Amino acid sequence: MLSQASKQALLSFFETLRIEVGSDIDIRVITPGLVDTRLTKEEVLEETNAQWVPKISANSCAKAIVDSTKRGDKYLTVPSWMKTILLWKTLCPEVTNSIMNFLFIYWPNISSKRGEVISQHWFYSTY
Repeated sequence: MLSQASKQALLSFFETLRIEVGSDIDIRVITPGLVDTRLTKEEVLEETNAQWVPKISANSCAKAIVDSTKRGDKYLTVPSWMKTILLWKTLCPEVTNSIMNFLFIYWPNISSKRGEVISQHWFYSTY
């Protein structure tokens, strides 16, 4: 939760800075999902009940950032399917919060009691 609050604070800061400096400085806001790095290894993700969230490769993320910068985009969300979550969060925050509570709090408790693990294979097959 602290991580999400700090991300929102940084987003607000840079949006305000963009207005204050005008066109003198280009400011780009990048909001990546889970990128496959040392910080997103299974042990770390299990601690936060996020092991089912698909990760993108560091190379794919870097390529998307470079391409976005070349185009002059002010915002970039990678992977692009995360835009859907952000839209839901904006339009239906209560529904999104309920779903996130279920996925990150309620479901892991149920599945751990049954000895089940939510796998990325299950997550991908639901698309």
